[in-house]
Amino acid sequence: MRLAPPLAVLFLLASCTAADDSVDAGEPTGLATTVEARKLCDATVDKVAVDDVEGAFALVDPVWTEGQNKSKAWLHHPWGPAEFAEVRETRFVDHQFVQDAVVQYHYEMESERGVQHFTCVFARQGEAWELERIAWAKLQIVAR
Repeated sequence: MRLAPPLAVLFLLASCTAADDSVDAGEPTGLATTVEARKLCDATVDKVAVDDVEGAFALVDPVWTEGQNKSKAWLHHPWGPAEFAEVRETRFVDHQFVQDAVVQYHYEMESERGVQHFTCVFARQGEAWELERIAWAKLQIVAR
């Protein structure tokens, strides 16, 4: 019967170690490449363009940097629901790298009210790219 306590201790240690390993492994919260970041931003813009803020937030929430002001409010169109006009076209404009740690993707959304600029900013510390912020720029009225 002297073997029972040591076996119980070994079993307890093995189960604690397994639990610790799974916690340490964790799920990655960021994106591996800027190509993935661009695809995510493309999909987000597509959802925002059809006023699917819930869907857009579901896409970006898992990779939004912890501690940032992550809120669905950043995805709402600045024209507001009363002034929101159907988006005719969305287009990718360009991207800009700031050294090797930040990349910004710029888009335009055109509607009958004008052109609105939308930007996704991703940053990385280490290997994973995380969403830092989403920004809307000023409305540019289209001349008629």
